[in-house]
Amino acid sequence: MIICKYAGMIITLCNQKGGAGKTTLTLLLALALEEAGRKVAIVDKDPQQTSTRALSHLSQNNLSKITLASKPGDFDVVFIDTAPRLDKPLSDALNVSDRVILVSSPSPADLWSTQQTREFVLTHRKGNAPAAVLFNSVVAGSSIARDLDALASLIGLPALTNFIARRQAYQYAVLQGWDALRPAQRDEIKNVALEIATLSKA
Repeated sequence: MIICKYAGMIITLCNQKGGAGKTTLTLLLALALEEAGRKVAIVDKDPQQTSTRALSHLSQNNLSKITLASKPGDFDVVFIDTAPRLDKPLSDALNVSDRVILVSSPSPADLWSTQQTREFVLTHRKGNAPAAVLFNSVVAGSSIARDLDALASLIGLPALTNFIARRQAYQYAVLQGWDALRPAQRDEIKNVALEIATLSKA
């Protein structure tokens, strides 16, 4: 189902706050789409170059053929991994992106600190490109997990219906590849990927 939804789409994941999980989610979403048969690339705009190192490791161990690209090109989907700052590289990424995903934990403190990123996104995004909050590291079944829509209002962007649960397996998958995940974990990532693909313009 994911396969038919992506066609030359560029997606930026961002947040000026460090530690939100942007890079891990960029890699997981890319792996999910690669597994679904798509031609996927990642543009690494983070000076820490974590995506670059992860892709090199996965490639050397024959765990993935995701392309590390210097800029968006002829791919089914391109993910742009960004640095935790509001700068020109992020502005340039937003200007070419078809989807903008602001990654955040559900902590109210993190959400308040993310409001400035939201303003930057709305100022620099391409046209009316859809933008949404993806909640990461959510404790499934917790009271805070039931209030994600209300928490997203602290930023002023809609929340994706799907969220990413707090799982160590996702961090390991960056080293061990897609097959290291259990079926339920793979489905969680795939559901997020599909929802991003079908976001409507604001």
